[in-house]
Amino acid sequence: MGRFEITWNRRHAAKRDRTARLLKTILILEAHATGGITAAELAPKTDVNLRTVYRDLRAIELEMELPLAVLDGERYCFAAPVLDHLASASWRERRMLPRRLVGYEG
Repeated sequence: MGRFEITWNRRHAAKRDRTARLLKTILILEAHATGGITAAELAPKTDVNLRTVYRDLRAIELEMELPLAVLDGERYCFAAPVLDHLASASWRERRMLPRRLVGYEG
């Protein structure tokens, strides 16, 4: 296996891991819709460190355009129900969701 193949495989695996982690984070946030969840509580549930949780929350809000609310200065939840947002999305928006998750440029 060449050096390019190893690099490409690692990058591809990292994008898949990020996609799965972001989806898991979305589901956890949706489950804690009423009271929210802190970043410190979210970290062990997603098996990442605190800095990655903050990075993922930012990606969910900015890249995926799913509005987050912060309760009491530390508890995160969605500003509107996500499943309603996805249900009302157009066919093209739903089709682009996986591409947004992996950072597709094109």
